[in-house]
This record gives sequence, structure tokens and C-alpha cells, in this order.
Amino acid sequence: MVANKNPMNSISRSLASLLFVCVCLQNASAQIFTNSSLNNFTNTTAYSTNFTVSGLAPGKILRQVTLRFGDGAMYSGELANATITLRDPAGNTRTLINPSNFTTTTDAERRYVNITLREHSSLYTPAAYVTASGNTISNSYPMNYGYWRSVDPFTFSGSFNGTWTLTIQYSSLSTTYPRKYISSSIEFGDSFVFEDIRVTKPNQSCATRKCIETGTVYLGTNTGYPNGQLFPLNIGGCTWNSDNNNAAWFSFIASSSTVELSISGLSRRLQSVVATSSNCSTFSLATGGCPSTMFSGTPNFTRYYRFSYTAGNGFSMNHAYTLTGLTIGQEYILILDGEAAVASDFYIEIISGADGGCTPPLPIVLHNFVANCQNNRVDIHWTTASEINTKQYVLKRSSDGLLWEEVNTINANGNSSVLRQYNTSDIVKEDLIYYKLISEDYDGHLEEYGPISVTCKASDYQWNIWPVPVTDYAQINIFAKQNQKEFLIVSDIHGKIMLEYSVELFEGSNLFMLDFSKLSPGIYHIKTKLSDTYLPLKFSKL
Repeated sequence: MVANKNPMNSISRSLASLLFVCVCLQNASAQIFTNSSLNNFTNTTAYSTNFTVSGLAPGKILRQVTLRFGDGAMYSGELANATITLRDPAGNTRTLINPSNFTTTTDAERRYVNITLREHSSLYTPAAYVTASGNTISNSYPMNYGYWRSVDPFTFSGSFNGTWTLTIQYSSLSTTYPRKYISSSIEFGDSFVFEDIRVTKPNQSCATRKCIETGTVYLGTNTGYPNGQLFPLNIGGCTWNSDNNNAAWFSFIASSSTVELSISGLSRRLQSVVATSSNCSTFSLATGGCPSTMFSGTPNFTRYYRFSYTAGNGFSMNHAYTLTGLTIGQEYILILDGEAAVASDFYIEIISGADGGCTPPLPIVLHNFVANCQNNRVDIHWTTASEINTKQYVLKRSSDGLLWEEVNTINANGNSSVLRQYNTSDIVKEDLIYYKLISEDYDGHLEEYGPISVTCKASDYQWNIWPVPVTDYAQINIFAKQNQKEFLIVSDIHGKIMLEYSVELFEGSNLFMLDFSKLSPGIYHIKTKLSDTYLPLKFSKL
């Protein structure tokens, strides 16, 4: 949502529609129309605000509505007896929130609303949630966070382009303090993707944890799950649990250093924590993964005002984590555990930060690895497209491709998702030299790249091919002494010409991507056709 920077003065308004600036966000799957003009409203029985929707593609649906009112402060008027409705351009009106959702003996929790409404059957309306959980609204604050079911389904029809109207209607209203409208948004797109594992229950232990990712909503349960799994009461200083009952296990691969994770639709009290573990016996707390970090900070409408999460005590309020300082590509484990052996359904969504799927990405994506020699000085270059947990690179050389010695060790960038360039040099005596590159991560894992070859013999060209062995495509780097048109000829071990390429060479380094997909696996040579002096480059194809 767009942050408010210019609050208006307290304003009394009637039911006449108010048209504010609409900030429209669009991605591959959704278009979001947001109204974020702060307004206070008093002495009225209704308040309305409009969205101008345009550019929607056919077949999209209204899939969620987000509401934010009030700031939780004592001077903010409460929303007792409010009915919140949404009207489409054709005049169809649906109720999102009705007065029963605010019914309570105290007005504390009615001063702020910060929720997202969908219409999935696994979600509760705030009123139905209170009955299911056995809580009172005043100590669970259902309007504070999470996903809830709209009172009416989003069965709008016709064209969605046009003016949509959100209305807050009161049967009676105290006028002592102004109500605070902060923002709201309506989101159109394809239907959400749901995966229901409540029947199959594949995630009943750490070893069988269910991998989850951004883009899918997971319907889970801990009903019928085993007890006594003996994970620790204290994880990294976070005392979060003493029951070890009905634990449901999930995991995700971080694609960002920050992950937003939501757990909604709880019918009973649960406990949760986010940690890492390489062996399912020793756990380390993820930054922000302790329940005590939920909804901390400002503004205060993001807090749980009666938050209590001591060892052995869970809650049925919606859970939420903002995890920070995560290692891209690393697996993190989410544990949901019952309080005193209680069982509950729940509804998990990773809002952002786990976009790469459930297969850990390669630690390093090497973009190129080349070497050039002049006057027995070899300049070696490599570029990475991404790095994960990478500590250093070790460059080695060989004169025969069999015996290797270390040339240099270069510090890596650790974690990176942009191009990173590395350079080093070597003084040699031999005419033909081989190099290979070894990466080492902070866990001690090694990856080897190469070898590549380079000649210091007098020649019109210096050659490199990457990767070795090649698959369907490979990069050829040719270092030329002058501008020249040339033909590259690929032949098999018997001298039969298999491929021929026409290229334009310029003085210095020239990089080409060649298609070898038509070659059968085997050993090949590549050479120039027009130059009098050249070094045939030998390579193998898988």
C-alpha cells in the first residue's frame, strides 16, 4: 500500500461519493487499485470512497479486499455497529463486514482494522472465528491482522472497469472521536492457487516436512499428528514451546533476504516458530522467527495489544512473521505445534521472498571463465551471475591437465544476484596452460569449473571455450591481434568438417555463443580457416 504523507484535517462528510487518487499496481497475476488518502470522519452515519478501475483483462476476478481503519490510539473513534460494503460499476453491492464482527463489551479492538478479505471456505469471518476458537474478541483482536472470509461472496458480474464504491455505514455512532480512514485496496486477477494437504498429511515430521513457496496458499492441519517429537523448548534464546504436541512441519527456500509469511484460519490455539536445521536435531532461530517478534514495531495498529506467548501457551489469533537477514538459497523450517495437544486447521501463505520453488538453486551460476596470454603473462577473468553463501575462489593451473597447483585465492561476495567480475593474473613459462576454478562456500562445500586452456605461443588468436565439456551451446572467446573477418571450422577427430561459422573479429576480446546441438557426443577440434597461424582448440561434447 502507498504510505500517507499528507493527512487531511478532520472532515465531516455525508454519503456523497468521494473520489480520491487511485494508485494502480500491476504484476503478472494481479492488478491492485489502492486508495490511500487519509481522512477523518465524524458526525455522520455513512462514509464512502471510490476506486476508478480500468484496463482489466477479460476473465479476471475480484480476489481480495484489504481494509485499514484507525490507529489504535484512544483518540481514534471505534467502529461499533459498522457495516462495510463494496459496490461494483453495475450497482451490485456485497457486504464485506457486518456489525456482528465488532460485537464486544469493550471498544478497544474496534479502533483499528488491518485485515484482508477473501471468500475461501477455509477462512472464518471474524465473528465465526471467535465462536470456533473459544476466545472473546476483546482478548484476541480478530480485526488486527490476517486473512478473513467476506460476509458475502465476491459474486460480482459484468465489466469490472468503472467506479467501485466502498461504504462504511452505521446504525448508531458516537461522535466523541473521529474515525480514521487510512487506506483500502481491491485486487483483481486469476483465482488463487490452493493446495490442500489436510487429508494426505505428508508433513508429520521434520524429515518429511512439506516445502512451500510464494504463489500458492496451503490448507493444513495438525489434527491426528504425532506427539512427543522432542524439538527444543528453547531455540536460539526463543522460549516458544513446552508441549511437543501435534507438530506440523513446513519448509521454504529463501529467494530474498526478507520473507513475509502469514498463518490464518486457525480454529484453536497453536504455537509456531521459524528456524534452520541441517539434521532435524539441532535448530537455529531465523532472524524474526520467534513468536515474540510478531507485529512488533510501529505504527501500533500492527501490534497484538494483548500478546501473550509464554512457553506452552499458543494463540488462535492469526500469526505473521517478517523474517530478515535470511541467506538466499537456504532452507528454513516452519513448525506449528498444538497447545496442550489441541488440533487445528490453518491457512499458510508466503506473501513474498520464497519465489524460487522448492529446489535449492545452484550455489554459483558462472557466466564466463576466460584467459588470455601476452608475453607469458596470463590474465584470467570470470563472471558470476549469482552467488549463494560463497566464501572464496581458488584458481589452479596445470601444464598437462593432470597435475594441478594453486595460483591464487580470491575472496567471493558471499551472496549476490547481480553480475560480479573477478580478475587475476599468472606468469608462466609453458606455451600451453590449463586453468580450473574451485569455489568454496562457508559450509565447506566445493564446486569445480573448467578446465580452460590458453596458449602463449605466437599466434594470431588466443582461444577459450566454456563450458568444458560442452552441451548444446558454448561460449567461444577469441582474443585477436587485429580486425579481421574469419571462418571457424569444427571438425571431428578424423578431420571431417562438421560445422562452419562466419565471424567478424575485432582487435581484442571477441565472445561468441555457438550452437553445437547438431553434434553427436565425442571429441572435436575448432580452428580458423583464413589465418596462417592458429592453435586448434580441442573440446569434448556430452
